[in-house]
Amino acid sequence: MALLEKDLVVKTSTIPSSGQGLFSKVYIPKGTRIVEYKGRVTTWKQVRHDNGENGYIYFMNRNHVIDASKSLAAIARYSNDATGLSRIQGLSNNAEYIEDGKRVFIVSKKDIMPGEEIFVGYGKEYWQTIRHNIRVEEQRKKEAAKKLADKERRETLKAKKLAARREVIARRKEKRQQLAARKKAKLQELMAAKKTRKATA
Repeated sequence: MALLEKDLVVKTSTIPSSGQGLFSKVYIPKGTRIVEYKGRVTTWKQVRHDNGENGYIYFMNRNHVIDASKSLAAIARYSNDATGLSRIQGLSNNAEYIEDGKRVFIVSKKDIMPGEEIFVGYGKEYWQTIRHNIRVEEQRKKEAAKKLADKERRETLKAKKLAARREVIARRKEKRQQLAARKKAKLQELMAAKKTRKATA
């Protein structure tokens, strides 16, 4: 049976902050193979994980993983999960992944109308991993912000100490100058008095 790749279109998802979504241009009956999930076939060890941020990996087993992250023409990668992080009332998954040998297809679970977005479940483990990565990233940002704040406090304290030191040095210099000026004035006064005594002698 022919797939419906030509009857699909990629555009902004109806789920906020989900990027692009996969939509049908035609009526799709329940149980229809819609599109194949294509990508680079590799192993779990060799696949590009991108620190857990590669969301285009389909895991069949450790020796057979489909990575669609670099396959922009593989439009099955754009199908979103309606039960993910951002849930919209009235939206539910209308398709599912079906494995056939070493190939994976998106198959409709219910009738899909023209213009409707195709949603497929990613699985519980996927969202557990995503939530874990979000927590790790938030913690990393908090730690980075704390380090930056600590650095700014240290630099501020250092600047204050330096300013205080400069102020002390300036005051000492001013006192030395004042003392030198008084000594000079006193000396001039003594010399003037001496000249006066000589003149009157």
